[in-house]
Amino acid sequence: MRVAIIEDDMDQARLLAYWLRPYGFNSSLFTSAEYFLETSSSLADFNLILVDWLLPGMDGLTLVKKITETANHPPIIFVTVKDKSDELASALHSGADDFISKPINKRILLARITSTLRRYGHSRITNAMKQNELWLDNDSRVLYFDNQNCKLTETEKVIMSLFLSLPNTLITREQLYEALNFEPLSDHCRAIDIKISRLRKKLGTFSLSPGEIICQYGKGYIFTRTSSR
Repeated sequence: MRVAIIEDDMDQARLLAYWLRPYGFNSSLFTSAEYFLETSSSLADFNLILVDWLLPGMDGLTLVKKITETANHPPIIFVTVKDKSDELASALHSGADDFISKPINKRILLARITSTLRRYGHSRITNAMKQNELWLDNDSRVLYFDNQNCKLTETEKVIMSLFLSLPNTLITREQLYEALNFEPLSDHCRAIDIKISRLRKKLGTFSLSPGEIICQYGKGYIFTRTSSR
């Protein structure tokens, strides 16, 4: 698949291209909206477009509006430092399919791309991404890693989702109580330990460990991930 990365920071653009290469993406880099419009013979050449908002000359928002005037344009994801709700709403109203805030987290980038491409019917690519990354499908509650998968309960899905959003970070018992709608200082304290134990067993069903749940006694848990290959 071909992706257009429209970003004036070449170091950032090259990093994005480097991250995407293992998943079958061939990236074309453009330093401005004008350069993209002048040199791209057809939008059909691309399966995905990543656009920085703050470009020199024509900004990303204007570019997206121009792209979406064309029928059958590829999906578009904004990459932006903007974080105000009205600005992000403007990005989506312009025709963008999603946005990613800078500084960019690789796993969030892959998740947003996967979700967007799935809506456009590119299941082959998204399946390939699932095979190589530790990936949780929230709709089906299926956890994917290394060409394998396992089904989680609703509670396990909530806990795993929290771990994936904050890897290598202490998740306190209070955070787990809140995520699971448990009352603190109740019988649920032991219940959380049991649920974590069951989740550990499911992670252990993978041939290659996707990560480890480490207990910080009296504080909570930390999930450390296995590096992607």
